[in-house]
Amino acid sequence: LECKDRYGNSDLCKVWQEQGECDVTDWMLENCQKACGLCTVDETEDARFLRIMEDFYKYRYREFPEHGSIVGFHDYDDKLESFTLTAFDRRKEKTERFLEQLRELDTGQLSKKNRREHRILTSYLQAFVDGYRWRKYGPLNSLNFLQGLSKGPQWPYWHRLSTQRDFESYLKRLAAVPAQINEQIALMKRAIKLNRSSHNVSVNRVPEMLRSWDVNEQYLHPFQKMLHRKKFSKMRKEKLWEKAMELLPDISQAVKRLKRFMVQDYQDSTRDTPGVHSLPQGLEYYEACLKWYLGYDAKAAEVFDLGVSEVDRIEKKIKQVMKSVGFSGNLRNFFKHIETIPKFYNHTKEQLLDKYKSTLSQDIIPKLGKLFYNISIAPITVQAVERDGPWGSYGLGTFYVNLKEADKRSTFTIKPLTLHEAYPGHHYQDCYSQHFEIPLYRAKPLMGRLYSVPFHFPVYTAYAEGWALYAEFLGHEMGLYPGSYDLFGRYVSEIFRACRLVVDTGIHAFGFGRYVSEIFRACRLVVDTGIHAFGWDRERAINFLRGYSDFPMSQLAAEVDRYITAPGQACAYKVGEIKIRQMREKAQNALGPLFDIREFHHQILKVGYVPLDILEEVVDDWVESVLNPTVPEPMDGIDTDGETSQYDSVRSSAPTCVTATRAVIPRMMAVVLVMLSLCREERVTLFLSPFTGGLILLLLCWL
Repeated sequence: LECKDRYGNSDLCKVWQEQGECDVTDWMLENCQKACGLCTVDETEDARFLRIMEDFYKYRYREFPEHGSIVGFHDYDDKLESFTLTAFDRRKEKTERFLEQLRELDTGQLSKKNRREHRILTSYLQAFVDGYRWRKYGPLNSLNFLQGLSKGPQWPYWHRLSTQRDFESYLKRLAAVPAQINEQIALMKRAIKLNRSSHNVSVNRVPEMLRSWDVNEQYLHPFQKMLHRKKFSKMRKEKLWEKAMELLPDISQAVKRLKRFMVQDYQDSTRDTPGVHSLPQGLEYYEACLKWYLGYDAKAAEVFDLGVSEVDRIEKKIKQVMKSVGFSGNLRNFFKHIETIPKFYNHTKEQLLDKYKSTLSQDIIPKLGKLFYNISIAPITVQAVERDGPWGSYGLGTFYVNLKEADKRSTFTIKPLTLHEAYPGHHYQDCYSQHFEIPLYRAKPLMGRLYSVPFHFPVYTAYAEGWALYAEFLGHEMGLYPGSYDLFGRYVSEIFRACRLVVDTGIHAFGFGRYVSEIFRACRLVVDTGIHAFGWDRERAINFLRGYSDFPMSQLAAEVDRYITAPGQACAYKVGEIKIRQMREKAQNALGPLFDIREFHHQILKVGYVPLDILEEVVDDWVESVLNPTVPEPMDGIDTDGETSQYDSVRSSAPTCVTATRAVIPRMMAVVLVMLSLCREERVTLFLSPFTGGLILLLLCWL
């Protein structure tokens, strides 16, 4: 209808449709066709739902085209994301239209799988619409030390440059850069006017970060490099390069304006308190962030209390470990005691990197078969980096190990961190879901916009990070924490996550091996809520973490600054793990001896990124199917036989892609022996005999 109003008559509508230039979404184009009488559509409800899902996926990258380029969707490679309130309004309105289409479907006519997908997509879109209320909070502040243009533009390194049209699209994007920067400055000015700017620790490094990257290098080097490789004519290459150089001065001036604004205007106008509780309706805003990350309504006080109880629980386990090694002091003194043990500290960067690699290939991979089905796993690279922030991270098939201040890094947290980031954590999680038909909008989530939460499409952090923490827990069942210090490392890591709950809510809402890792996670619950809900200041949050960690002060400060910058995000880790472990316990109690740990993990991983309530529904359905069996679902790419065959070949190095196969070699040997025997009996008449020919055919079929 909008199409008909815009173009006036059916003939013009048809022309624009055929030329592929209609600038409305696919579902609107269909409405245009109906209004103009061009066609009639007769679809099943399943087909309509799948079309809506596909239309939304395409639409999402119209609004966020840079991310589309990164994930391989190139329809809008000539555009950049818009940072305006008008764009916010448009996204909300169009998302509501998709919701309206979903409501019009007769869900009773959908398949069981699509009914579930309908629920997921509905909640996904509704979360975005609900977040619209907070569009003038975080979304106004798109630059901080964690993300945004402060880290340099990312799209030039992912932009497809194969054809002349690709290069021309790149130039159109370059031409749009100054306007995009001006839009971000305008939003930050509005944040200042509304007293909703970021805290100083979120942006005080941004001017220096902007100065650290060169405009020419960031925007033109990828273009120049690919242009040099192309077999275009010399004249065409020169023309494309001249256009690029013509655009560079405007981009440079825009970046300079941004630097000037951050130094002269924004930094002097940052909010005084680190927690968002100080903002108008700040507590309500923080709990909206919690809901976005956790996937359910959660009160800050509840999350804080959960963090405190988790810290207490894990601290008791740590004290048991300390007692087992004959130490009677407090945890802080125990850290100092461990620092005197040479095998845990004072390693070189090379030694630490080798330790991570050997832990992965020798300790973890050989034991995966007892807990997981055999599937194809893409290679993973272990790469060293040096930067402030977490000790490890994962992205695009790479486990990044932070070796800054390597001599101060303990070795007893290597196992839980490797389990978390690589196998069976994030890398395994991402690879596993690729074997199943996950809708593209979930398979390729829109990452990298924490500042915009809760006005953003969900990425289901509680599922992703909850699984990674659960992977650390699985280290127990894999026998990776055999000694007291191994357990200590695990629980210190875990308690840190629990502390996050307390600190995050405290700041924002109200003004060693295994145990080291676990207590660190628990601390996150305390810290996040402490900052954002209970009014903790930065120093109190850092000191709280210091009481449960051996991490350098620089890393603890970076952790707290991260919690201040992304309220609620740190809470998703521990809450997600707790929920997954509760689902497992519930399934074990219901199934008893019928419980299969590999099948449980299959159910958790096959669905991809989902809200926790949907994940629980998946597990409940599986339990019901075991108790009341019907026809089993096929598991493509899954080998349910054997335990470790998939992993035997990857013990000596970083894992490689291995596919489970049938036992063909013994059958081949049997066929060869039979054929040799027949040859001795029939000589040259072998292939002339109907009997032997038929026998060989049967043997080949068996093979």
